[in-house]
Amino acid sequence: FREFEEMDKKFGYAVALLEAEKNGVILSSIFGREDSRSYVKPIEAGTSTYTLTEEEEEALHKAMQAVG
Repeated sequence: FREFEEMDKKFGYAVALLEAEKNGVILSSIFGREDSRSYVKPIEAGTSTYTLTEEEEEALHKAMQAVG
């Protein structure tokens, strides 16, 4: 996803990894001009106790569809 609107390139990602019971993690990273940050948020039964970004929510939704 694009973190900075004035830039053409995408500088972040969000990936959800789930098992059949919809437990797993979301890995996300944001690359900035000065630094970069990576996050790992746990997922239990398809939800997280952490606030998810729009991109993380989208990744979780896609992973849950793939798990079934």
